[in-house]
Amino acid sequence: MPNLEDGEWEDEELTDDKANLDTEFISGPEKVEGEASPLDATEPQPVIQVEMSKSDSPDETPEEFDPKFREDFEGLLYIGKLTDTFDWLGHRFVIRTLTTDEILEVGLIHKEYAGSLADAKAYQAAVVAACVESVDGRSLPIPLSNHPEDTSLINKFRFVNSSWFPPTLDAIYERYLLLEAKVARVIESMGKVSG
Repeated sequence: MPNLEDGEWEDEELTDDKANLDTEFISGPEKVEGEASPLDATEPQPVIQVEMSKSDSPDETPEEFDPKFREDFEGLLYIGKLTDTFDWLGHRFVIRTLTTDEILEVGLIHKEYAGSLADAKAYQAAVVAACVESVDGRSLPIPLSNHPEDTSLINKFRFVNSSWFPPTLDAIYERYLLLEAKVARVIESMGKVSG
C-alpha cells in the first residue's frame, strides 16, 4: 500500500492465516526495449501480491465430512458438520460448525443488542459461545437450571461476555469464519467429484 510520505511503500503485515498461504510475488510492469518505462527507475515499484491458498492446489485430495454422510436419510445429519482444533496464545481451542437450531438461537440472543453500538460484538460473542466445544480440554461452564428460557447457549453467552476480553473473541470468531469457509469448499469439491 502506498505510504503518504515521500512516495514510499509499506509492506502489509501478515496475519497467521496469511502467512500460511502459498504466495507468489509479481513486480511492476517490465520495461520493453525502446519504450520508456511507465515508472521512473528511481521510484519504488509496487508489488502486487497474488495469494493461492493450499486448498486451491489441484493435487490436494478434497476433505470430507464424517463418512456417515453417505448413509441414506441420516447422512444429511453430517453434511456441514466440521470441527477445528487450534492453539492461540498457549491455549487449545476446539470449535465446531453450528446447527440451524443454534444459529436461530444466536439470532434470538443477538436481537436484544441489534441496532446498538454493541450489535457486532454481541453477535460475535453469541457465535463464539455456540461454537466453542472446549478450551484446554474443558467445556464452558453451564449452570444447572429448570427454567426453559435458561438454555445452555444463553449461559455460555453470559460466561463469554463476563469472562473473556475482545481479543479472545476476535481470535475464535476468525477461526469460526475460516471453518465455515472450509465447509463451503468441501461441499463444492464433493459436488465436483459426484456430479
